[in-house]
Amino acid sequence: MPQNNKPGRRLLRQLYGSWYRVRHNISIFARWCLFAVIIGVVVGAVGAAFEHALEWATETRQEQSWTLYFLPLVGVFIAFWYSKMDMPLERGTNFILTSVRQDQVRLRLAPSIFITSVLTHLCGGSAGREGAALQLGGAISGNIGHLMHLDDKDSRTITMCGMAACFSALFGTPL
Repeated sequence: MPQNNKPGRRLLRQLYGSWYRVRHNISIFARWCLFAVIIGVVVGAVGAAFEHALEWATETRQEQSWTLYFLPLVGVFIAFWYSKMDMPLERGTNFILTSVRQDQVRLRLAPSIFITSVLTHLCGGSAGREGAALQLGGAISGNIGHLMHLDDKDSRTITMCGMAACFSALFGTPL
């Protein structure tokens, strides 16, 4: 008689193990949905504000061509700003991608990128929007991930999600 119960117990253990895995995966899925909403709202709002600020700077420069004369002064200010903020000389998309791998994305990068990019566009400097958006989204979301006490792998994932959120907000494609 005890031998007849073994297959039933094995089946129950398998069902319990399967239910545990499903419950665990649903928990992880719900957690990442929450992370996606937080990152999407915060980084998307900053990315949209960045896009509007760049549009304002471009329109102002086109209407007020005399702002071009301030470009050398803005260049000196940006160099001074980055030296005072202890920002590395290597900037751009490669910097943020390297920082994601090494988990060294500083929050002060976000306002620095925002301000210096708007000033550069205002005075007619040659600066792209895409790299700045990646840096802006990566800095914000990387620090949100740090506040959530994520492990290294999840921190890198959430940083890349923020980069994508800011990039899409910059081009007005939220979905």
